[in-house]
This record gives sequence, C-alpha cells and structure tokens, in this order.
Amino acid sequence: MERDRGWIAPALGIVFFLLVLVGAILTGEGKDPAKDSAEEIAEYYSDNESQQLWGAFLVALGMVPFLFFAGYLRRILYRAEGGQGWLPTVAWGGAVVLAAGATVGASLNFALADYADELDPTAMQAINAIVYDFFWPFPIGMSLLLLATGLSALRSGVLPRWLAWIAVVAGVVCMLGPAGFFGFLAGVLWILVASIVLTARARQGGRQAPPRAPTTAA
Repeated sequence: MERDRGWIAPALGIVFFLLVLVGAILTGEGKDPAKDSAEEIAEYYSDNESQQLWGAFLVALGMVPFLFFAGYLRRILYRAEGGQGWLPTVAWGGAVVLAAGATVGASLNFALADYADELDPTAMQAINAIVYDFFWPFPIGMSLLLLATGLSALRSGVLPRWLAWIAVVAGVVCMLGPAGFFGFLAGVLWILVASIVLTARARQGGRQAPPRAPTTAA
C-alpha cells in the first residue's frame, strides 16, 4: 500500500503550480508606487479586496505542497548520491528561502487588501512600496533550488539529463539582474515538469537510478 501512495509526494509539485498560478492571476502585478498616488493605491485594494485576499491566500497555501515536494526531491537526490552529498541540502535550503519569501509577500499583500478601508492612504502607499519591491527571496531561493538540484542530478543521474541541464541554466539566469524574472518563471515551470516526471516514475514502480558514490566535483 505504501508503494501505491508513493506518487502523492512528487505530484504535490503540480498542486503547488496550480495554486500559485491562480493566486498570481488574482493578485496581478500590483500598483507601481512610482506612478500611482496614495489615493489610487488605496482605492485599488479597496475595490479588489476579495480578489486580492484570495490571491494572497492561494499563494501562501501553495507553499505547503511545495515544501512537501521539495522534501521528496531532497530525499531522492540524497539517496542517489549515496547518502553523502551536500547539494541536496542546499536545494532544500533554497526551497525554504523561496517558501518563506512567498509567505511573507503574500502576508503583506493580504494586509493591503484587508486594511484598505481602515489605513491612511499614505500608510497603504508605504506598504505597497515594500510589496512591489519585495523580490530577492524569489530569485535567490529558486536559484539555489535549481542549481543544486541540477548539479546533483547531473552527477547521480537521478533525473533525465535534459531536465537537470534546464535546472542549471534556469538557476543561473535567476541571478542575472532583470533576466532573473524569466529564470524564476522557468523555475516554476521546471517544478511542474519535474513533478510530472517524478510522479510518472513513482506510479510505474518508483524506478530510479541506483545510488552511487559522489564524485569529487560539486
């Protein structure tokens, strides 16, 4: 029975993708503090209160299946490296940074919508400026997750090489200034694809590459 349910953990990456996708659509791009007045910002969140609240909630909720998926990913990477590799731990650390950043960002966005009619517009403008520029945990967390996973998979063979290489490239792009946004989006899509691949593998009996001793390369 345990094997029959072994596909649930990797499939949670798909759940994460769907929750975050819907949440991101609902919250939208937000209001640019350099272009919109305090009154316009307050009015925007007041008029779209329900949409913003639900969007923030779904993004935060999506971090639950994401961390379960990341935990599963760490396990298969660690086992494939013979139980001695350090890259799986780095990948897990990146997932934690990403989840923490997304949860904090969603909380701030939730507060904007929840108190839109109670706070002074200037206070709304200040919080909105923080939310609008709150992004570093996303490229950093995603870069760590993708780079460590890709490098670990390349030397252990636990993932298809094409999937491992995409992780490495996207992980590098995440830290390339403005291009990092596209690297982050590629990372979210990578999680979806990896989840599908790992779920299919688990449903077929959990066949994985046999563990091997780690090489001297990182």
